[in-house]
Amino acid sequence: GGEEEKGRYQRMDLRSAIFELFDTKANWSVKDLQYQTGRTGQEIKEVLGKLGKYEAQGENRGTWHLVDLYTGKK
Repeated sequence: GGEEEKGRYQRMDLRSAIFELFDTKANWSVKDLQYQTGRTGQEIKEVLGKLGKYEAQGENRGTWHLVDLYTGKK
């Protein structure tokens, strides 16, 4: 876990890393994804814009989740 895992995400294709991280929990902030992947907020937002949905309100406000197409939910 920890630093070793973080290093692995930093070496991965960003899209793949994001999918793997979302497998570990449903909602992520851009800041947390930046920390895990070592990428810029801009890069992350570009990928999330295609794969995810931003939570503007509610308990997960300020985070992103993957759209159902990618979560396996029907």
